[in-house]
Amino acid sequence: FLMEVEKVDTTPDDDIFHNRLINDNEGNGEEKRINLFIKNYMLFLLSDKTNIDDTESAYRKLKNSLDQFELNWNKIVNSNFVLEDEYNYHQQSIENFKQSVIEAQEEIQSKRKDLVETRSVH
Repeated sequence: FLMEVEKVDTTPDDDIFHNRLINDNEGNGEEKRINLFIKNYMLFLLSDKTNIDDTESAYRKLKNSLDQFELNWNKIVNSNFVLEDEYNYHQQSIENFKQSVIEAQEEIQSKRKDLVETRSVH
């Protein structure tokens, strides 16, 4: 007797919400930061470039935002690699457990057969 683990059915809305949280850096507002970056980038492009200090300051802010996006992206990618490794480990553990159960069942059947043969001899 092997127990099969059933997946819980989720609605497409649940999947979309879950994926959005994952893509949104666990709900920490990454999408809002991207939208703000785009807005600031557009303002930077349309701004008066005669004031060097303001231009350099705006450029540094945009550069810092890009660096933060890259850092967050790397964290997400690394997290996905770790999660995939853990998933594979757990899948292998499940397969090993199932194999152990099958082997134990076969051994029990063999011992029962031996017991029946021993009883029939005596």
